[in-house]
Amino acid sequence: LACDHADLIDGMVVLAGAYPTTPCAPSRAVPLIHIHGDQDAEVPFSLAEPSVTAWAQDDGCGAFAPGPTYDLDSMVAGAETSSQIAACPAPVDVQFWTMAGVGHIPSYTASFMPTIWGWFTSR
Repeated sequence: LACDHADLIDGMVVLAGAYPTTPCAPSRAVPLIHIHGDQDAEVPFSLAEPSVTAWAQDDGCGAFAPGPTYDLDSMVAGAETSSQIAACPAPVDVQFWTMAGVGHIPSYTASFMPTIWGWFTSR
């Protein structure tokens, strides 16, 4: 959707997805958080990093650096989610969140939605 209608999208969160295999040329940069479990058997985790990197490049971003950690899955103890944040021109923001020990669909904690919503409202 963001590939074809970037003018209508202010930001997006992708859960366990992959970059489209068809050409994607958004009309403008679209901020993104890509969240992926490293134990995903449906959409292999190995597809996640290339997907996020491709999106970051399309958005004019540079290298990724470590960001905060989060406790977003109730089945994994502690802060299982680590983030990587791309160096992007403001106001663009591209982040890659890895959920260690998590499969395709997480068991969300109560903080999941407020954390995601906080990202949307902080931009």
